[in-house]
Amino acid sequence: MSYIVAFVVYQNGKDVYPINCWRADVKAGDAVVVRQETKGGELKWAQVVRTEFLNWKCKNYIECLASEAIFDSLGIRLSVPTPTVFGACRPAFVWDHLKATGWSRHHASRNYKGGFSRANRTEVANILFRSNGVDIQLIDGSHNPALTPDGGLSFSLNLSPRTVRHALSHSGINLFEWVIEFADAFRTDSGPYDRFMKPVGRSDKRTEELRQKAQEGRSDGLYEALGGAGSESVYLGDGLYLGPGDQWRGG
Repeated sequence: MSYIVAFVVYQNGKDVYPINCWRADVKAGDAVVVRQETKGGELKWAQVVRTEFLNWKCKNYIECLASEAIFDSLGIRLSVPTPTVFGACRPAFVWDHLKATGWSRHHASRNYKGGFSRANRTEVANILFRSNGVDIQLIDGSHNPALTPDGGLSFSLNLSPRTVRHALSHSGINLFEWVIEFADAFRTDSGPYDRFMKPVGRSDKRTEELRQKAQEGRSDGLYEALGGAGSESVYLGDGLYLGPGDQWRGG
């Protein structure tokens, strides 16, 4: 999955294609090198038109910035190692920060990839990671009722009224950076935390343009752009599939 999706145009082209972007520093206007898995791993120059927080599963991806590659008579050559991943673009980046700053990691129910907990002087906080979102829970006191006897973390809306469920898709902000900011504020007891407890994002991964085109029954070639071929559907995560003719369906 790619939390950040870059929409790019290739050299001398006009069509805009969505691709995976695992770099938090990529922005509109950047020249990049794209690894085209749909064409046997060929490298292509492209320019970023925009980036969006969609959490899609595209086929092609940004290999590096064009300034980090070598362009000569042999084509496009890459430095070693290629800086494909940079910054807060994956859950692992957040997890490493939480572990390094004293948060306890726990296994969680099958609905979650994992969870973290920590207490400060007056409260307990739980952070749980879903495949398309992050849940944050604040509980008064030093006792954490979400902890299970086997050391796991069990999420329940009944444990505390101060619970928020953020979605990665259409978050509008980098939610991974947002979670790190919350975790550091909570660790140092720098409340209140109201601004972190307002939900962002939505479960529907389609852009507004795609929603409109689906309502009108129009196709824009997204299926092919995401690497679809034949009659097989492309899986975008969280039970959402895109089939031939840009037909969306749930899992």
